[in-house]
Amino acid sequence: MYSSIKGSGAFRRFKDNIHRYQIAKNWYKYRDEAIKRIAIEWCEGNGIRYK
Repeated sequence: MYSSIKGSGAFRRFKDNIHRYQIAKNWYKYRDEAIKRIAIEWCEGNGIRYK
């Protein structure tokens, strides 16, 4: 996986690999949770209310 995220075409290779190894569902769940956590921390750090 590491080599798939280097250089030109990295996003396409990464996406192809998560489907090839049948880990896409886990990857998207992890990604969504990480983005949510980052957004919450940013809001809290900047005094912004969120739902």
